[in-house]
Amino acid sequence: MTPSGPDAPDRPRPRRGQATTRRSSPRGCRPSAAKEAARACPSTAAQAALAAAREESASRAADNRSRRRRQEADEAWARRRERSRRRHRGR
Repeated sequence: MTPSGPDAPDRPRPRRGQATTRRSSPRGCRPSAAKEAARACPSTAAQAALAAAREESASRAADNRSRRRRQEADEAWARRRERSRRRHRGR
């Protein structure tokens, strides 16, 4: 039973279906704090430049891969169409 009157807490009760926010304990904060601390943050401009160059080359490689895959698919389609035309030529 919730207290009402002068003993009621100052915060309003959450409505039905709304999540309540829990205060996090120090032990509960530890995993998120460790994850935050372990996240890679470049300490120098050189490291940031290397990361940007790595990302650039990765995106270029992905573009080349998708372009090559598309070209191979187009060539395979053309071969299939040609083979189909050869089959129907005598009719």
